[in-house]
Amino acid sequence: MAPLTLIAVWGIWAAPSSAHRLPGVYRLIFELSVSAVTAVCLYFTGFREFTVWFIVLALANALINYFTGWLI
Repeated sequence: MAPLTLIAVWGIWAAPSSAHRLPGVYRLIFELSVSAVTAVCLYFTGFREFTVWFIVLALANALINYFTGWLI
């Protein structure tokens, strides 16, 4: 049930064509929060090495989005 809820919330607040898309920094915080929850779930299911790579890539993506202005 949690993945479906996350998909619905992402579709409302973070999807590119959403009418209720969060602005800039708020969306960045939301996206990093979703990534953090995902990383915790991965860690506790035993995918520890994959968790490290996921965190690195999620942070790299967030930094690229922030510094290139894609958060508009």
